[in-house]
Amino acid sequence: MSILNGSWFANAQGEVIYIGKDDNGNIVSLEDYKRLMDDIPNETRNAVGITVDITPYL
Repeated sequence: MSILNGSWFANAQGEVIYIGKDDNGNIVSLEDYKRLMDDIPNETRNAVGITVDITPYL
């Protein structure tokens, strides 16, 4: 199953998409964030042919 799950973000202006925060800004647990950091760019490239930059803020 794709981690992108059919949801796509159009973010051409360089804004930040936060992963690991809920709607109220609280930090939530990610089971395997290191794998997620690899999977997001790989699956995006494979699905739509674009490269995305992932910058972790830990």
